[in-house]
Amino acid sequence: MMAYFEVNRLNPRIQRFLSFHLKEREEGLKYFQERIFLGIILTSILATTFAYLPSVFAAYEKQLWDIIILDTVLLIWAFFLFFKPQLTYKFRSNGLIYGVYILSLYLLIKLGPYGAGALWLFIFPILSILFQGFRSGICSLILSIFSILLVLIFERAGYINWQLFTADNELTWVVITGNFILLVSVVTISTGIIIQGLENTLKDLKTRVNELSLTQQVTIDCLASLVEFNNPETGKHIRRTRNYIRLLSEQLLDHPKYRGSLDTKQVTLLVNSSPLHDIGKVGVPDHILNKPGKLTPDEYDAIKKHTVYGRDILMKPEQTLGSTSFLKMAKEMAYSHQERWDGSGYPLGLKKEHIPLSGRLMAVADVYDALRSKRVYKKAYSHQEAVKIIKRGRGIQFDPDIVDVFLNVETEFEAIAKKV
Repeated sequence: MMAYFEVNRLNPRIQRFLSFHLKEREEGLKYFQERIFLGIILTSILATTFAYLPSVFAAYEKQLWDIIILDTVLLIWAFFLFFKPQLTYKFRSNGLIYGVYILSLYLLIKLGPYGAGALWLFIFPILSILFQGFRSGICSLILSIFSILLVLIFERAGYINWQLFTADNELTWVVITGNFILLVSVVTISTGIIIQGLENTLKDLKTRVNELSLTQQVTIDCLASLVEFNNPETGKHIRRTRNYIRLLSEQLLDHPKYRGSLDTKQVTLLVNSSPLHDIGKVGVPDHILNKPGKLTPDEYDAIKKHTVYGRDILMKPEQTLGSTSFLKMAKEMAYSHQERWDGSGYPLGLKKEHIPLSGRLMAVADVYDALRSKRVYKKAYSHQEAVKIIKRGRGIQFDPDIVDVFLNVETEFEAIAKKV
């Protein structure tokens, strides 16, 4: 663990990566919690809706119009909490919890300690624990106990007159109150202990996931650094193409063709795997990579093998980690980024959408950066010249849809090329 944090301290890219992913996972946990919350509200709405008419009918029989009005208002309130997406999670949870408390307290005052009032007062602290934490649950438990004691004191003093429940025996009140306090305390505290245990487990899982993410990024950076030893300029190329891939893939999220098949998780994989697209160049002799003049056919064949070398380098660890690992995406990109839309590329001569999306994206990013960069064998092209060349390659060398996306963000490409 200390090794990881030392690397994190020395590498700003990993710090940015970690901050992004920690934020992403925290947002994911909040989203998951809210989905559960909305599910409970929906379940409550359905259950209450089925019970609403019989309850209203029973209240009507007893001429309890205030209960009918309260039931109706709270049912509408529950629908409002569920169907109003602009509301914050805190507002929704408070709205549900204290709506339940108001209902329980009113029914308790109106009908007595048996039935719906005591039931909802029993549920009140449990909901508080589920959605606001153990401390909130204990406060709600105290409020529940205080409420039932206060209601019973007022009834004994003659300030409350229950229509449906009467008892003159003091022992009856002791039993009712004692049972309620004991039961609600045991259930609330037990629920709190269980929830705390689940939260600790979730925190441990989150820590492990973060460690795994950090290990993944360190692995990528270490492998990509191997290429930089052969050619320092390659390191800058890796950083720029990573930013280009982020731009292109994020734009594709809203593209009609990819809206259902591409998500933010895949975008993250594409971005984080992109530094390894040229890893195979470690297998190409330095004198060929850095040759200032024109390559011979044999030398060009040696250069072309970097896609195969890249696949082979990443294949073994990918097989160990499984086909769902980030190395699968990296291997795919390393092997296919030199394919061409018309099928004239290498190493397999794949055509059109038979080329993996990762390879099609990197083809545009890779060529743009190669054109914009000065090499020992060529001068750097201007941004306008690079854009013209990529436009000419639309439907020939490059995926037409990706070229269209590139043209939408070409100014951002130019800014990255100047900055990195």
